[in-house]
Amino acid sequence: MGKTLIISLALLFVSFATANAQLKMNIENSTGKVFYILQPGDPGYDAKIQHGLIAYNTDLEDNHWRRGFQWIEANELCKELGKGWHLPNIDELNKLYQNRDMIGSFKDMTVHGLIKGLYWSSSEGDYSGALAVDFRNGLQDHHKEDLKLFVRAVRSF
Repeated sequence: MGKTLIISLALLFVSFATANAQLKMNIENSTGKVFYILQPGDPGYDAKIQHGLIAYNTDLEDNHWRRGFQWIEANELCKELGKGWHLPNIDELNKLYQNRDMIGSFKDMTVHGLIKGLYWSSSEGDYSGALAVDFRNGLQDHHKEDLKLFVRAVRSF
């Protein structure tokens, strides 16, 4: 009986901890949604303090409903959001892609000449280019920095 009670309590604790982590993944505020909790092995992971990533609620746009930006412009616009917002590096962007259904509001269509579903990362590649991820299929590739691609800002907590 004692072992059964201990095992039951341990399973209850694991279930609660898992549910609690999942709840925290879905927390929204007026500017963003938690979409990733750092795991052991992730840079910056601390078992005592929960850290993770927040996605801005929408893709960035300007006053003229333009939805695509060149790479340098994308970096600057993300920083202008303040409070640690930035253009995601390639690892963060891949995590965005993996959680895109939970986050929502990603573009997957051609809008005003933008290339379908491509989102900029802050990671520079070869030949005057930067890395981007295609949110239709998860493929990443180098693109010239003067192309206008979609932009979604992230920040750490």
